[in-house]
Amino acid sequence: MASIKDAIEECITDQNSAFKFLILAIPVFIAISPVISSATNFEEIKANMSNITAYDPWWGLGSIFLIFGLSLITTHNVINSNNMILPTCNIFTFIFQTIKGVFCLAPLFIMYSFIPAILIKYSASFIPENFANFVNFVVTTVFEIGMFASYILYSRNYNIKEAYKLKLIYETLVETGIGIIYCLGLLGIANVLITGFIIYVFTVFNLIATPLFTYIFSFILVTNVSIFAHLLAQLGYEKIIREENKDRII
Repeated sequence: MASIKDAIEECITDQNSAFKFLILAIPVFIAISPVISSATNFEEIKANMSNITAYDPWWGLGSIFLIFGLSLITTHNVINSNNMILPTCNIFTFIFQTIKGVFCLAPLFIMYSFIPAILIKYSASFIPENFANFVNFVVTTVFEIGMFASYILYSRNYNIKEAYKLKLIYETLVETGIGIIYCLGLLGIANVLITGFIIYVFTVFNLIATPLFTYIFSFILVTNVSIFAHLLAQLGYEKIIREENKDRII
């Protein structure tokens, strides 16, 4: 199974990792400053973060773009056992691969969001009301798992054709779903121990809306993205790629 220890160690000890996280945290800091400064507690911060682009669309979208690029390239590097885990300092390569990833995966992600919405809408007429929420949850979850699987397959070689290996995605759907829940659980435990303590200290001293907390929160956010991307790469290698290669003679 995926190792949170390996993910954290390799991400934070990668070449120039601190510098990269510090730089990537700047646009995130600018984007979420209005979100945090208007909040009085962490629950309000979580609620406001769900619509980050409403406060500053340009910086919000820019931050999402950078976070997506960080995730995509990190997953690619880990799956391919590259020497570097995080993206290189070459900004042109980073921007090119991120833009390519957005254009390749956006239609696929829209499809994964659009199809369950249609299924849920048209199934509402014959599904008993007391089962509707459960059915909606199952349908949405299945397509979200498929979205993650397509992301992992694309990130391996930056090849859009691989993201449409629906048969492979279907065959590994259950294992991938369990793996994603497991990875989120690992990341959650790590954050309770580390991030939770930082949030608690700032809350006790009533510093939750200060620029210092906002920047630290931004730094933690981009660090978490890279760690989760690392975990997804481990999951992709163990559950999806091994399944794809099980019949090959090496």
